[in-house]
Amino acid sequence: MARERPRRQSTTAHDRVGIRPASRPRPARGSDAAHAGPIRRFTGALFGITRTITVDGVRYRERNRVTLDRALGPRGKGGKVYEVRFPTGRPMTINATETRRYADLMTVPSLAAISRARRFVRPGERALVLGSGTGAIAELVARWTGPHGGVVALEHDHESVRFARRRYAPPSTSLERGGPELLAGEMAGAFEVIIADQSYLFACEQPARAWEEIWRVLSPAGRVIHVGGSSDHPASAPRVPAGLAVQSVELETGPGVLPVLVLSRGEGGPSRAETEP
Repeated sequence: MARERPRRQSTTAHDRVGIRPASRPRPARGSDAAHAGPIRRFTGALFGITRTITVDGVRYRERNRVTLDRALGPRGKGGKVYEVRFPTGRPMTINATETRRYADLMTVPSLAAISRARRFVRPGERALVLGSGTGAIAELVARWTGPHGGVVALEHDHESVRFARRRYAPPSTSLERGGPELLAGEMAGAFEVIIADQSYLFACEQPARAWEEIWRVLSPAGRVIHVGGSSDHPASAPRVPAGLAVQSVELETGPGVLPVLVLSRGEGGPSRAETEP
């Protein structure tokens, strides 16, 4: 009679860097065992062990034993594939890459940058997110605007939008695939806050047209949070219509941190309290 093989245990979000044998108890945070990620990574690669990572009930099962860092490294294939199962039971295959980043598995630079602009988003406001990625950004903004606010999030990548709808789908949030042309049905001044990711704007067929739509749908007292662009670099600087007075506040940054500009019409600039750190 064949001996039954023991089942592998799933890991959690705090275990993403290593492999824990099923027979060993989970080490406490701060213990030496908790910092043995590189050893476990080596062991997994040596014996061909794949892992299952579970975050908020969403399970990510690796397709192969190559670590995510190695897959995205100079000698990697540029992406790592996971089989995902959501709490509803619906499965999905994803490919994590440098440009398609999943917050449950890797850092998302634009998410960290937007987090610094929390004081410029108020409860009850209607927000537009241009470049919502795999959904974590839209979910964060929806928490800020609260149950009485609303979020419209646009993203070019089809896989990212499919995943976002299944992973997050917060209330009063619309996750759509496409460019600024989708805003044609929005009334002028419809949004108090617009978060514009520069990589999303670069991917638009007509970035200048995208900026025209941004200023059209921004309310008179609204704010544009521009992520990844800089007034010092013309190629990534915000495009302001002629004759429109705009106030600009650049948030503090550091090495490896995406720049964030907060823009507003001259008559509705950020208050003194908002601009202070």
